[in-house]
Amino acid sequence: PLISSALSPNPTSNLDGRGGALLSAVHTKSLRHTGTAHAEQLFAHVLQQTSEPLFEMLGAWLTEGKFADPYAEFFITQNAGMQRSAMETDFNDRYWQLRFALREAQVPPFLKAVAHKILAAGKYVHVLRECHVPLGALPPPPRAFALHESDYEASISALHDHVSRRLIAHLLEGCALLPALRSIKHYLLLDQGDFFVHFLDIAEPELVKDVEDIAQGKLSSCLELAIRSSTAAIDPFKDRLSCKLLPYNLTNQLLKIIHTSASSSPADADAAAAAATASISEPPASSRVPGLDAFTFEFSVEWPLSIVISRHALVKYQLLFRHLFHCKHVERQLSGAWLSQQAVKELPVARALFPAYSLRQRMLHLLHNLQYYMAFEVIEPNWHVLEPRVRAANSVDEVIAHHHEFLDSCLKECMLRDAGLLKVLARLLTICVIFADFTAVVMTSVDAVLAAAELSHQNVRDDSARAPGAGKPAMPQGKRRRMHIAVASSHIRAILAEKDYVDSVLRFEANFSANLTELIAKLQLQSSKDGLLANLVARLDYNSFYGS
Repeated sequence: PLISSALSPNPTSNLDGRGGALLSAVHTKSLRHTGTAHAEQLFAHVLQQTSEPLFEMLGAWLTEGKFADPYAEFFITQNAGMQRSAMETDFNDRYWQLRFALREAQVPPFLKAVAHKILAAGKYVHVLRECHVPLGALPPPPRAFALHESDYEASISALHDHVSRRLIAHLLEGCALLPALRSIKHYLLLDQGDFFVHFLDIAEPELVKDVEDIAQGKLSSCLELAIRSSTAAIDPFKDRLSCKLLPYNLTNQLLKIIHTSASSSPADADAAAAAATASISEPPASSRVPGLDAFTFEFSVEWPLSIVISRHALVKYQLLFRHLFHCKHVERQLSGAWLSQQAVKELPVARALFPAYSLRQRMLHLLHNLQYYMAFEVIEPNWHVLEPRVRAANSVDEVIAHHHEFLDSCLKECMLRDAGLLKVLARLLTICVIFADFTAVVMTSVDAVLAAAELSHQNVRDDSARAPGAGKPAMPQGKRRRMHIAVASSHIRAILAEKDYVDSVLRFEANFSANLTELIAKLQLQSSKDGLLANLVARLDYNSFYGS
């Protein structure tokens, strides 16, 4: 009667009535008869016999990383349709989380305490078997039902720790996980300065075009040349780097992700980010994305490194790279504006150009300090936390967690997770680019005037050289020089007046100052939550000019 009542269907129960659910029903019924020796022995015998198939599957899972479960009785489910190759291409792929997962309703009560360790240990064994890595002296898994749960915990914990150490050792030593992460840091976080500057020098003429007009082959050739002519030539992972052009700019992508994630629960934030990225992957047909806004580096990763460096992680690296790349590009544009203005440094037009000099220097001050903050106060400190954590990790899941924590911290502290800060910063960088372009247009006209004045000066000098033979006194060199400067200066003043240069620069300055003041105010507000931002505020407003 005891057994029949334990196995009889219960109309009010939602249990499946087989496998782990059946064992749970029997185990629960046995607890109600604790203290009755005959009943305890009877239920122990029933559990011993009925749990044999479960422990056979459990043994196969913990030693082979696979099991035969044609009737869905085991408490671990396997999704054979998920392919590990998707981890390298799909941002939202959850192969590592869902290829094998717990079926909660089928977990027997006597294994609930170690169910997650069982799942993890089998996943590690599965990876090691696929990589043909010897398991070594594997501790024996539990083979039969035991009355005390502690009897399972010791053997399962020992087996879990053993295979976890084997997999960590394989990733760190056999697959060179840390060198691969360092290479990604060199290329995608701009840690390899000489390589990146050289690449920009030779690839910028192609990147200034619209995406549709860029030749991918030329970019690849520029990348290969930059690698071979820099210290990156000795990097063993250099061949995994390639160029990629995305159909959307960084600001739109980040704002879409922020707004979508904010309207989702924390558990669904990653899925929301993937949906946001997918929703903007196809721009309107009329839009033309500049190559500099669409460019990013791609880093190919193979199994089993893709467990840690998945597409999900690489997209976060690319978000950071595109932000750093854009700041570097704007800095180069402003430096180019400084270089073009050196042509008029000897002419008496400084009064007209002084506001532009001052504004350009303020913009460069913003860019230099922003890049310093991101590189040396965000990325480097977080990296120095990540590296020892990876070495000391006890499982692959810990490594994955530390890696994503590193990326999320960098994204947050680089102000890429705050829509308000991101919008203001994007406006400031846009103002800097437009100002640099405006300066380039004006200085092109000035260069033409200087070239014409130089030619006229050359003709006067030639005429003066022939003057003695014609019986005329030669014009003194100093006088010729003063005439050249006077003529060039008058033409440059006319150009500046024609283009409304001074008033335009003052409008740029007012717009830049207003947005920089807004940025510093927002940073001061956020610095109460994030102390790092206080360091950036101190750099940008070192004399409290904007704060006052």
